[in-house]
Amino acid sequence: MAKRIFRIFRLTKDEIENLQIERLLFGIATEAKNRGGVSEVQGKISFEVSGYDDDPRELWKIPEARSYFKKLDKAAPFFLYFIANENWAPIVRVYLKMFIDPDFFVMVGDELPESTEREVATFIDFRLKEVASYCKNVSIAEGKEVDPEETIYQTYRCLGFDVSKKEMDFYVAS
Repeated sequence: MAKRIFRIFRLTKDEIENLQIERLLFGIATEAKNRGGVSEVQGKISFEVSGYDDDPRELWKIPEARSYFKKLDKAAPFFLYFIANENWAPIVRVYLKMFIDPDFFVMVGDELPESTEREVATFIDFRLKEVASYCKNVSIAEGKEVDPEETIYQTYRCLGFDVSKKEMDFYVAS
């Protein structure tokens, strides 16, 4: 069984407010290099945010945090590749709440409004296709197969869906 060592990056309030995503991206690149390639950090990166402990709002309700993660998403729309891991579902959900209606996470399994279903499906579909494309590029660059199904599976598990890896095959084919 593969060793699952996670690397947690602490994002500061100053970085968030100044939209400084470079340290995180450089840190992930360095971690990948130290482990022998990008394929070695799939689902093994996490983050925490410091400096907002006295703020009563949830992180995804803080406009500066949302702006930071939107900038990160624009630079790395495949970011789920690094963080999607069922063991870190709360962190993945914090990330996704920056883009998806947070009510979605309490409604999973219930009757969801059509607009919420569309919003979630559109966001997730685009990101997972970016992950699949990223995996192809990593496979070529590193000369070994990098499976996007793992990220797809982990993302859906983090969203609260009881799915199997076989159900994720359709993303890889498209």
